[in-house]
Amino acid sequence: MADEYVWMTVPELKELAKERGLHATGRLKKDELIKLLCTGESGTASASHSSSPELDPGPHSRSSSPEAARRSPSEREQQRLHEIELKRMEWEEKKEQQRLEKEQLAVKRMELEAQWEEKQQQLEDRRMEREARLEAQKMELEQKKLEAQLRLRTNGGNANPPQASREQLKLDVSAFARY
Repeated sequence: MADEYVWMTVPELKELAKERGLHATGRLKKDELIKLLCTGESGTASASHSSSPELDPGPHSRSSSPEAARRSPSEREQQRLHEIELKRMEWEEKKEQQRLEKEQLAVKRMELEAQWEEKQQQLEDRRMEREARLEAQKMELEQKKLEAQLRLRTNGGNANPPQASREQLKLDVSAFARY
């Protein structure tokens, strides 16, 4: 039976002694605690240490249930490992939840970026359309100006024809008058 206790630490041995209702002092060595647990007798300490809180198993002991007192150290170790495994699983679950939340945020961010890019593209398209309309209006205006200038030249509708062209017309008229 002592072999079961050899692998345990002094605090674990003290706790086990408290669970079994044995009075252990803080000054007992590991081999004395093992002997105490094996014999089931309460350890004795000097009178000066009899009032220390370590002697009193009191309400602050971790496991005060009869079930915990009946468990062997290997069962307690299995229980402790089981609790550790449960905590590890809870931690992994939280970690997975955080990963999923992070992934959802990344998807939401990508959706918002896509919406923003779409709006930017729409704005760019409208700007290009407006520039194209302005360019078309500009071209139309230029074309109308050219057409107006051509009409003026072909119709001779200049309000003030140059002086040289009047003289030329007079000369031409006099030349026809001789015939």
